[in-house]
Amino acid sequence: MKRISIAACAVSLGMALCVCAGTVAALAGSVTSAWADDDTDSTTYIIDDEDEFSTLATAVNGGQSCEGLTFKLGGDIVLSKTWTPIGTTDAPFSGTFDGNGYTISNLKYSSSSQDYVGLFGYINTAVIENVTIENVILTGAEGVGAVVGWADLASESLEHYSVIKGCTVKGSIQISGTYGVGGILGCGEKTVIEDCVVEATEDSGSVIYARNALVLGEDVGGIAGFIGVTQNTDLISHIYNVSVSNLDIYGGYKVGGILGYTDVMGTTGNPFKISTTGSYINTVTNCNIYIKTGLLMGLYKTYIGAVLGATYYSMTIENCAIDEVDLGWYDLDCVYAGWENDLGELENVGYYGGINKNTDENATITLTNCTGSADLYKV
Repeated sequence: MKRISIAACAVSLGMALCVCAGTVAALAGSVTSAWADDDTDSTTYIIDDEDEFSTLATAVNGGQSCEGLTFKLGGDIVLSKTWTPIGTTDAPFSGTFDGNGYTISNLKYSSSSQDYVGLFGYINTAVIENVTIENVILTGAEGVGAVVGWADLASESLEHYSVIKGCTVKGSIQISGTYGVGGILGCGEKTVIEDCVVEATEDSGSVIYARNALVLGEDVGGIAGFIGVTQNTDLISHIYNVSVSNLDIYGGYKVGGILGYTDVMGTTGNPFKISTTGSYINTVTNCNIYIKTGLLMGLYKTYIGAVLGATYYSMTIENCAIDEVDLGWYDLDCVYAGWENDLGELENVGYYGGINKNTDENATITLTNCTGSADLYKV
């Protein structure tokens, strides 16, 4: 296990090699040189401070591969400057980041035109775990989440997917984008989220939202904005053991207390799940979840729910409890806040917004052991 240090860098002309205190070498295009030192058996590196963490962002975004490597926090980090999200579409983070139970404070980034914003901007077949992020201000465009902005998939094979687990976002939370906005994850393709908490300080004015003007901001959730793109494959994606509290969550289309939208097909008898393991209960508490429309309202049927905004295919919601949750809309005729039965009455009001049944008219949402109810109001 080695420690990342940014001291004593030497530049070698011709090879453009920067060896940092004998621990980290950054050599463009070379996987073996990117994070190697004399101890070639070590694949785990400790990050102790903000500068060392920024070194990781610079190296990954510059094209260094982290596949097979683990980066672990050695202590709490208080960020003093605007953060550069780790990973881009051209250079995603594909290793393991272990927060080791420590806290990263004051995560800030603001660019209304920038996609893939978060502590990690863009990951591909990565593991992000065991980290707390306290006090967050993030503004981006598509794919904005405190832990990960966008989680991609390496291939269609079942072994390749990203995992986000044991992560907490707390304190004052301000997260916004235009599409795919969440407290933990903005957008995920073949993504597992487990044991994660978004807990804003009560009365802090914390909010997660999709900005909208002419077009509706969409896919917003307390945990994740969007999880999908696993159609016609065996199921990988799911959300297990999560809780959300003390937030305003809003957008123009597909807004949920836990998840905004999913289009995961799954397999027969094994649909996408927002569920639990053991005795854990998913909770959404003291949240105001509402539709805030753009100028083109009426072109879309909007979906809003205390747990789920909308799904494209059949799915399951299990072991969820909602308490002190308000759902707001402009016009009930244009909003699903529950599912309409054959009599035109709303059923399961508050848990989910509905099914975007463009392709699967037989799609259903199965609720099991779900308690509590939401209050509906007109915005």
